[in-house]
Amino acid sequence: MLGLGNSLSLGGAPSEFTLTDISGLDIWLKYDTGFTVDGSDLISQWDDQSGNGNNAVQDTAGQKPTLVGGGADLDGAVGSSADKIAFSTITNVTYTYFIVIEADSSAKGTLLGMNGDTGTFFRINQGASIEYRVRKGSTADEDRSDLSTSAEPFIDASTPMLIVFQQKAGLDFDVHTGGNGADSKHEEDNFGVQGGGTNTTLSIDHLGTTGNNTVPFNGRILEFACYDSILSDADIALVKASISTRTGVDLG
Repeated sequence: MLGLGNSLSLGGAPSEFTLTDISGLDIWLKYDTGFTVDGSDLISQWDDQSGNGNNAVQDTAGQKPTLVGGGADLDGAVGSSADKIAFSTITNVTYTYFIVIEADSSAKGTLLGMNGDTGTFFRINQGASIEYRVRKGSTADEDRSDLSTSAEPFIDASTPMLIVFQQKAGLDFDVHTGGNGADSKHEEDNFGVQGGGTNTTLSIDHLGTTGNNTVPFNGRILEFACYDSILSDADIALVKASISTRTGVDLG
């Protein structure tokens, strides 16, 4: 439900919608806003705009993303030298995540991860039979949940693309993909769980890969927002429109 920030005010026009008008916003790393960089445009901090102070930071020089065109550019390096940026751990059973990426290639990559080798992450496997992977357990056989739809691969290199992940209840899951003039919703119930896992809780604390169970993402992350609730289609549409206007995602 929209909050008062998006309502009519006496004697004036409606205020412009912003992501904080919807309750439950855990973190909001906003495009082209809140970056602290050094002289080489290496990002040491990306300020959280949700009001929760959940800033994303990176103190290690060899792991800092580069500020490129208003987003954090991750190098896709393998192992401990991979670029990544960390925030306080977010743990949810139901959630709605928005992320805008601009991939350097169609290779698979981990968009969101958890510190160390816990195995909790979101990944895209572009151009393969597995289009999205969510791993919520600590091992390869525990809740390696693969969402594979009849949708064609959607990521075009050097093109901003918006992905919305929404875990509704248990293992019921929706994914919205947008960009290059298209906007699609893929709905899956109890999708692709392997190894008989039952864990429905996902924890994340990084943009990009962190552990051996993940695959480094190669490209830019332009914006990221996380809500700790199941948003309505109307609210999702508002957030998508707001993010797309800033980042240049073409939803058609």
